[in-house]
Amino acid sequence: MTLDFETHEALLALGIAATVGCDGCIEHHIEDALEAGASREEIQKTIDLADHLGGDLNRTCCEEALAALSPAE
Repeated sequence: MTLDFETHEALLALGIAATVGCDGCIEHHIEDALEAGASREEIQKTIDLADHLGGDLNRTCCEEALAALSPAE
């Protein structure tokens, strides 16, 4: 499956925010990704990749923001 530009851009921004650990940015970019049509799975994969790559990732913040904005189906 190929992502459109807007969804790709939103997920990329989320990955960067998660890698640097910017809590406010993470929440904002999760919202943007959802609005752009990203699935919960695509957002979770982005968070997982940022966690794998390291940085100052605040995984708890990512998980809490995702849960609050998109309750599990």
